[in-house]
Amino acid sequence: MRPWRGPLAALVAVRVAIPLAVLAASGSKLPGLPRYEYGPLTGDGPGYYSSARELLSGWRGPAAAGLLLVPLGLLAALRLRRPRPVWAVLALALSLSLAAAFSIHASGPSSAGAVGWPLLWSVPLAPLRALGVAGQDGAFAVGLALSLACNAVTVVATGYAGLAATGRRSVGLGAAALFALWPLLAGAIAGTRGWENGTWEVDAGLHMYTEPLSTALVAVGAALLLGRLTPLRLAGAGLALGYAFAVRPTNGLFAALAVLLGLWRERRAALPLLAGALAVAPI
Repeated sequence: MRPWRGPLAALVAVRVAIPLAVLAASGSKLPGLPRYEYGPLTGDGPGYYSSARELLSGWRGPAAAGLLLVPLGLLAALRLRRPRPVWAVLALALSLSLAAAFSIHASGPSSAGAVGWPLLWSVPLAPLRALGVAGQDGAFAVGLALSLACNAVTVVATGYAGLAATGRRSVGLGAAALFALWPLLAGAIAGTRGWENGTWEVDAGLHMYTEPLSTALVAVGAALLLGRLTPLRLAGAGLALGYAFAVRPTNGLFAALAVLLGLWRERRAALPLLAGALAVAPI
């Protein structure tokens, strides 16, 4: 597997290095890339940040009781992990989504279009808030780490989706390379129009927007569905696509197509796939 994993790891490094290089050169323009000025939060970023802070505030008062569901879900997962690993994953996922639903219900009005990204962002913000360093600079740091991790996951998932769809590693690497190099290719293909309205920064992960997480979840769901179908893989695909809907409601189209793909490949695939999606339905 080394001939496959080595180039894939290199592509991940390239995708992560591009926005980091632009960030390091903030205030100046690198050749072939748009000029970037550190904000830290610009555009709709403050709205998502505000929603993440509201979700943290939602844990105050009675909603904190929802946290008790997490250890219960973990205990159930540990008991089920050997006889029924699929149910173990679903039990843990359901406990997490129910706990999150308590916070969502108790939080104030959201200034974001969907709750998925602010919810994930709020998790690493919690310890920063406890330390009193959850300002916009701290929020940008943890949000950037999450966004870059999502882009790295998308590179790998795209590679495995190409491999699973064709059985050829060259196709998988080619697909992964297209996504990894897209920040460099966008300007060459579309010119400066491809950078308008902060589009490039959003895709690169420098704006605290939903795109990196949304793309990663859909790519993971696709890779799992295109590979060998097992109940655990199908449940994982359902979880990924279900949460993708919470991140961006238009991802519901991909979820619907995923169900059709699963049914087309194997009729019994629908049950674990839908179970995974329903496990995050409370969100």
